[in-house]
Amino acid sequence: MKLVYVLSSQLKRASISIPSTIAEGSGRNTDQSFSHFLDIARGSLLEIENQLIIAKELDYTTNEEIYRELLN
Repeated sequence: MKLVYVLSSQLKRASISIPSTIAEGSGRNTDQSFSHFLDIARGSLLEIENQLIIAKELDYTTNEEIYRELLN
């Protein structure tokens, strides 16, 4: 399987994971538990950032403006 497809799949999974994890955490009974789920969601966000950097380094994205917008 080509790396571009692997990155694409990972980006999709992490993108879906963020709001799903936040939703799950919001249903918990304590602020501490909710905070834990927010930490997990932040980890998925950092995973996306890393995958975008890898895609840029491998020249899978050539539009610098779109790349910068995605990172912001």
